[in-house]
Amino acid sequence: MYHFRNHILKTCSQRFAVVVAIFFIMFCLTVPSEKKRAEYILKERAFANFLFGFYENTLFQYNESLKSRNKDRTDFLRKALDYFRNKVLRNPRLLYLWDSDGGKLSINYAESTIEDYDKNVWNNKDRSLALSIDSVGPYFIDTIKVSR
Repeated sequence: MYHFRNHILKTCSQRFAVVVAIFFIMFCLTVPSEKKRAEYILKERAFANFLFGFYENTLFQYNESLKSRNKDRTDFLRKALDYFRNKVLRNPRLLYLWDSDGGKLSINYAESTIEDYDKNVWNNKDRSLALSIDSVGPYFIDTIKVSR
């Protein structure tokens, strides 16, 4: 039912590769119409925007909890941010959709969110990106190559 977004939720490089291979086989066996492909791409972007928005909201709440010195809330939100930064946002397709040379979804978010993403996802000194950017996706539409 939600196969159009399964690839976005994969964080391990091997699992991601398997899901993309399955999409490729499905695509070859049942080529969707242009209308259906457009629908899938819009749903993919909408789901990615939902995840980025959730990340931005979590970041905002985290910063507010620091100001209010609410230790329990700060600890919980830091763990949620760590999960986003170290797992979710490192998905190859999400990397592409966020990038200003790729899917350009980052333009929808606050400068503080973009700065946090750049520092903790793209340029994290302690955790380099293990996966390459997926500019094609499971619908084989986008062809822009992003170099980071």
